[in-house]
Amino acid sequence: MSSQAVDVRWMRLANLSLVLTTIIRHAPVSQSLLIDLTGLKKPTISNLVDELARLGWVRVEGAVRNKIGRPRQLLAPNPGRGLIVSAQISIDRLATLIVDFSGTERARGISTVDVSRISQSETVGRLAHLVRDGLRDAGAAPGGVLATALGLPGIVGEHGDVVYVPGLAWDTADVGGMLRSALADVVATDVPLLVENEANLATVSEQRPQACRDVHNFVYLLGEAGVGAGVVIDGALFRGTRGAAGEIGHVSIALDGPRCSCGKRGCWALYVGREALLTAVRPGRAGGRGSSLWNAGSGHGGEPDPLTPERIVAAARAGDAVAAEALGLLRRYLAAGIGNIASAYDPEVVVLGGFLATAFAQDLDALQSEVDAWLMGDLYDGLRVELSTHGHDAPLWGGVALALHHLAANPRAVDPLPATG
Repeated sequence: MSSQAVDVRWMRLANLSLVLTTIIRHAPVSQSLLIDLTGLKKPTISNLVDELARLGWVRVEGAVRNKIGRPRQLLAPNPGRGLIVSAQISIDRLATLIVDFSGTERARGISTVDVSRISQSETVGRLAHLVRDGLRDAGAAPGGVLATALGLPGIVGEHGDVVYVPGLAWDTADVGGMLRSALADVVATDVPLLVENEANLATVSEQRPQACRDVHNFVYLLGEAGVGAGVVIDGALFRGTRGAAGEIGHVSIALDGPRCSCGKRGCWALYVGREALLTAVRPGRAGGRGSSLWNAGSGHGGEPDPLTPERIVAAARAGDAVAAEALGLLRRYLAAGIGNIASAYDPEVVVLGGFLATAFAQDLDALQSEVDAWLMGDLYDGLRVELSTHGHDAPLWGGVALALHHLAANPRAVDPLPATG
């Protein structure tokens, strides 16, 4: 085959990918709008749309009537094309989300578990069980999974290799391979399995909704047991040399501070993670201060509700002084860290996700004021602190976005749907 023929085939595939990506991002969309969005000519768009329809990726979803002429058909991703599995391993939970190719949720699952207390194989086994349950609930057909994404609380290299998982004594060589093997009875082994850091996935999810869709430089802070960050520079996720960019939670802010699970002392994550709130209220209890936190309500089965970060946040909002002081301390450490992030990355927006979004959902103005006080004069004037669009589910939706991007990169890589009728 001549080089010219290869170039033509490559160009057509690139255009096919561009059109499918545009439909996914802007659906429902007419062919005339596709022409405007892609810059391709009308005959090219028409031919590419026909091919995508034959392959089963897109379908007609309604029409827009014109004042004159025929109605314009609206195109959208075909939900019957197959399913996407997004799975997440966090320090304190396992979660799954299953959507069809249109991005519509079909099933989800969650299991609260201290992953640091169980083995790597048991963790993967439990996650695989959640995936199986989800596929059953979604009515998955044999061979119906198009791609799987896996988010982890660790450093992931450019090619999906897990480099390091702080706080977990894991053999990180091939976590994705372990999950692939565990799911071999329900997901074909040749289905793409994409592995990524959970904070990076949360960041990817935020590039689609309204908060940061048109923002080119932002930092996403995913706060759970610790805190990790995803960094977007000039519209692209910044990974660093080893995939470790964004491990802001392990920046030491106190040389003689407490020991972190990573082995260092005084890591920022110890001052802004979920456990930081529990630590902050202990002096009040030890000092005999009155607080509603010490009067645990009745939980399941008549057992007392445990003291949790969520209870502390709720008590602070209800006016409990001990809880309010603890949340205020967390806010100060968070504001100081965001000030450091501004100095390092100069973002337009800092997005709070996970527990941090929950903690400051009703206190964002106070946090913004404190952040402003930590910035260098007017240099970073206009830096905004926003809440995540997807909350705790952001890494899961980021996994969906990653899988959609992978599938759209080569629409011919998956066998066409069988002809019907």
